[in-house]
Amino acid sequence: TAEIMRMMLTNVVWGDHGTGKLLRNDKVRIAGKTGTCYIIENGAYNTGKKRLAFCGFFPAEKPLYSCIVLTCYPKQNMFGAASTSGTVLKNIALKMFSRGMLNNSSDYREGEHAPTKPTFFASGGQRRIKNVRDNLGMGSVKYFEPGNHKSGVPSVLGYNLRDAINVLESAGLEVDFNGTGYVVAQSLSPGSTLRPGSRVRLTLNQ
Repeated sequence: TAEIMRMMLTNVVWGDHGTGKLLRNDKVRIAGKTGTCYIIENGAYNTGKKRLAFCGFFPAEKPLYSCIVLTCYPKQNMFGAASTSGTVLKNIALKMFSRGMLNNSSDYREGEHAPTKPTFFASGGQRRIKNVRDNLGMGSVKYFEPGNHKSGVPSVLGYNLRDAINVLESAGLEVDFNGTGYVVAQSLSPGSTLRPGSRVRLTLNQ
């Protein structure tokens, strides 16, 4: 039954009549299902607002990861589930491929394996770290515990760039950064006096 379902969901993207053809690419074979519905407002469907979903997994031939993406009320109604939520999932899959996280090399060359497994950053306790390491086969897992400062500059050490910017800008700070990966240093010390409008520089590393 699982094999039949996997074939059906693969055909959503790769079949002749699938609704997810936009997600085809030559790096990661994606499988999944699109979904579209109207948003309920005041007890009735608002036909001018849609909620678009894509639930999928990859690589389709040997699944390693699954993901559900929801997009609510895209500003252009011509957008469909594949061009919104599905594209988000495809971009995630391609970025993971580029980092060698799909049992592949990280330089887009086929037939080779990365010499070292990627590092995965996680929070939530040492038990979760062990589960991540054992289940995902990561080479190493770096643990971080977000700083819990009731006042002052927030700590974003270990965060990805998007989440770090969101936290710091919400606190009224301007953000610069260099490098790629995860935050390993910040120019304003966590917990130090917060002066809205100040600039904090983040250093990122893999």
